Order: sequence, then C-alpha cells, then structure tokens
Amino acid sequence: ADGVQTAFTRYRELAYLRTPLKFSYTLTLSMVLVLSLLAAIWAAFHSARRLAAPISDLAEATHAVAEGDYSKRLPVASDDELGFLVRSFNDMTRHLEKARDQARKGQQQIEGQRAYLGVVLAALSSGVISLDADMGVRAVNRTARKSLGIDFKGYLGKALPAILGEHEYLKPFVDVIL
Repeated sequence: ADGVQTAFTRYRELAYLRTPLKFSYTLTLSMVLVLSLLAAIWAAFHSARRLAAPISDLAEATHAVAEGDYSKRLPVASDDELGFLVRSFNDMTRHLEKARDQARKGQQQIEGQRAYLGVVLAALSSGVISLDADMGVRAVNRTARKSLGIDFKGYLGKALPAILGEHEYLKPFVDVIL
C-alpha cells in the first residue's frame, strides 16, 4: 500500500508539473524557431546583397560606358558566371577605349592630311578641282575658281554635271572630265 501511495503521489506531482513543463518546452522551442527564422532571413538578405552587388556595379559601369566613360573597370570578386561577366565587361571596355583612341588618332591624322592638302592646293599655280568617285566636287583651289569664274562654295559636295545648269559654258570642260 505504501508503494502504491508513493507511486500515486509521484504521479500527481508529475501530472501537476506537466503543464508548466509543456509550457517551458513550447516556449524554448518557439524561441529557437524565431531565432532560426531571423537567422535565415538575415542570411537570405546578406546572400542577396552579395549577389546583387556585382550586378548593381555592372549596371552602374554600363551606364558610365553608355555616357562615353570607357575607363571604368570593375573588381573581379569570384570565378563563377558573374566573375566571367565582369571580366568580359572589363575586356570590352578596354577594347572600346583602345578603339576610341585609335579612331581619335586616325581622325587627327586625317585632319592633318586635309590641312596639308589645303595648303598644297592653295599654293599651286595650276587650277585643281578634286572630285570623289560620284563626280562630287570635294575641293577647289583659288586658281581654278579664278580661271572658271565660279565661286564653288555653294557647289561643294554636289555632282560636277549639276553645275552645268547654271554655268553652260563649262559643258566642254565637264565632257572632257567625264
């Protein structure tokens, strides 16, 4: 009887402590769940920021290139697809900058040659008319303007036969050229 009484007392004691114990376990597991969720959310935002940062930098650099700034270089942070994209972007901007510099040098050389040709044409005592492949008037020196009696400024870029409409006396000259 003493054993049954002791077991019954112990059972009542455990039954009494069961509700606070369940509450304690529920509270502990809820706190662990909330902390796990917060950690997962923080990890997701951190990962998203790490993934979006190179794309954002690439978008800013692309905007700079669109405005003509080819000196923009991006740091390569990884060896994955984004790293490949950043390396490709850096190579592209390097090639564009090089091509722009070469085009600028070529343009300067052309301008220098054009100025030199202008000086040579002006200094010639013979009349010179420069024509393009479509017979368009490109340049005329002073001697040719005086000899033909025409101010060619209004005719630059126009075809030589089009000048005949206003200056019929040039027909033999144009026929020889044609």
